[in-house]
Amino acid sequence: MNRHGAQNRRAGSVLVFVLAVVAAVTALAALSAAAALSRVSANVRASKTPELRMRAFSAVSDCAALINADTNDFDCLAEAWATPQLPEGVTASVTPENSRICFTEATREETTALFAGLANEETRPQALETAAALMSWWEEQKAADSNLVLSAAEELFGAPGADENTVASAIPFLTVTGDGKININTAPAEVLRSIFEGAGADAEISAGLADKIVRMRNAGLYFERIDAESAAAILAASGEESDAREHEILLRTSSRFCASSKIFRITATASDGIEKYTVRCMFERKTSKRTGWAEW
Repeated sequence: MNRHGAQNRRAGSVLVFVLAVVAAVTALAALSAAAALSRVSANVRASKTPELRMRAFSAVSDCAALINADTNDFDCLAEAWATPQLPEGVTASVTPENSRICFTEATREETTALFAGLANEETRPQALETAAALMSWWEEQKAADSNLVLSAAEELFGAPGADENTVASAIPFLTVTGDGKININTAPAEVLRSIFEGAGADAEISAGLADKIVRMRNAGLYFERIDAESAAAILAASGEESDAREHEILLRTSSRFCASSKIFRITATASDGIEKYTVRCMFERKTSKRTGWAEW
């Protein structure tokens, strides 16, 4: 009985060993197949990347052509360049760069108003501290080198004392390009409000006027110029009740606004449903100069 039991145990051990070997071989085969499939997929992706890149760059050129074809005296988001019609699988966004506040040209009050307006009650102290830190940092940088320029708004992340999340929330509304004038026909309400409030207007009046201008634009009413007559006509045409303080703040800030744009930010993405490729640049109208290229 003992001899038979030992034989059975040895047979069982052999069986376990054989099964383990089979499992290992199967696992190695599966890993090898997965690696081969991964290499094939990588090669396919690599072969598609140049095509997607070419389509994205082509979309940038199409958007640039739409911008140059627009020859009227003012720019607004109802024009062809703002909603470009592109081939299937390609999308693009075009925004006038002067829809944003130029950080290097903004006043401390405008910057503070922007950051405060983007915060809630809980995060407002941090927002105010970050705005102050950014302005102090920039003033120090300019004092050390009066010719210093920033190449991108993202450089603000490196300012000492600036909270990263707070800066990130403001980046969509900031630029470091241009002369500081804001296109009143394309700027979002957050930017308009910051300019009004930065000029000393009451926060409630600033927010109300900014929202009213956006509603007017949505109804097809745009500024062709910024002066007393145009402001009065536009506000009257809105059909909404007007406040004398709105006229006053529009006139007070008229030097900060314009109705046309020179530089546009073009971002184009080409996709095949699985992979995508995006390019971005700054496009200067008339000269067709393209700068600040980024790809990802």
